[in-house]
Formats: sequence, C-alpha cells, structure tokens
Amino acid sequence: MRNIINIIKFDIINKKVQLIIGSGIVLFFIMQLSIFWRWIPSEFIFIPIICVVLLVSLISTIVRFMKCISAEEGRLVFLVPIKGWEFLSAKYVGFILEGIWFIILTCLGCIITGGKISLLLITSVSVLWGFLILFLLVSTLSIIYKSYFNNNGICIVLVAISIIIFGGVTSILELISYVALPSIYLIIGENLEINLFNIFIDIIIFAGLIYMSVNHIDKKLDII
Repeated sequence: MRNIINIIKFDIINKKVQLIIGSGIVLFFIMQLSIFWRWIPSEFIFIPIICVVLLVSLISTIVRFMKCISAEEGRLVFLVPIKGWEFLSAKYVGFILEGIWFIILTCLGCIITGGKISLLLITSVSVLWGFLILFLLVSTLSIIYKSYFNNNGICIVLVAISIIIFGGVTSILELISYVALPSIYLIIGENLEINLFNIFIDIIIFAGLIYMSVNHIDKKLDII
C-alpha cells in the first residue's frame, strides 16, 4: 500500500501544472457563467468542458505511463522493489482520483451557476469510465509489447491495432451470445439495461490482460 501511495504522490507532483491549468479552466467558466452568461443553462457549458478536460487527462496520463515504463525514467521508478500489481493499481487509482477531482469541480460550478447537476454528473461519470477502460487497454497492451520491443513507435502501432482487433472480437462474442444464449439483463432505473453476459466477457478479457501485464512487469519488463 505504501508503494501505491508513493507512486500516486509522484505522479501528482509531475502533473501539478496540468492539474492547475485544468482547474483554472473550470474556474474561469464558473466566473463567466456567474457574471456574463447567466442566460445559458450551465450544464450545457460544463458537459463539453469536463469531456475535454478528461480527454486531456487521459492523453497526459498515457504519455506519463509510457515514460514510466521507458528505460530512462523506469530506472528511477523501479529503484525500490515495486510489484506489478502495485504499479498498475497506483496508475489506475491516480487516474480515477484526478477524474473525480475535475468532476467534483465542474459539478460545484454547475450548482453555483444554477445548472442541473444530474445530466452533468451522469455524462461525466460515463466519460470517465470509458476513458478508464481505454487507459486500461493501452497500459496493459503497452507493457506486454514493451517486454518484446524497445521501439516506442512499434509498440504504439501494435497497441492501436490490438485495440481495433479487441473491439471487433468483443463485438463478435457479444453478437454470438445475443443469438445463441438467453439474454440476462440487469435493469437499473427505468431506461438502463445491462447485458450480464457481455459484462462477463469483458471481465474475463480485462482480467487476462491485467494478469499478463503484471506478470510481464514482475518477470520480463526490461527497464533496469
């Protein structure tokens, strides 16, 4: 647990400029909506803002992740005995905490400016969840390929191709399950239905990717 906390602190220090800029952008629009744009429903302003901020957060987190598993910076990160699951857990928790911070900030801004928070909150959490899944895919695949290829360009191309293949395979499996198996849905509220078999497929795939990436960090990743 100490290693996880230390890695999160290390990432926050290295991303403090981005956190300040992102927070400043949100505060700027809060001021604009409070003074000049009172006639505009604030949730329609904050929804695209939080989507852009979370997208920038995702990109910077991926770039930071790639640096951490590179030979130059990886030596510093892995000087202390860090296990693979600790390293990945810290990265995922840190990304979630950063996203939650921006969501809280935009929701407070929406409340202050008289907007409806429900639509903003649902959209923000959905976007954060989608970006987390994408980050999980990119990070695990990057570790696996980085174990065999030192060239970052090759790794990026392979990761992109793998994500496309992953999407296709997942869609085919979900289609097969829809046709061949009885549908079992989890109903949340009035309009949300979740296919439990599709979730089961996703869990199996992601669990396998995480297990492989942890194993590669502990045994194969050559950065020291």
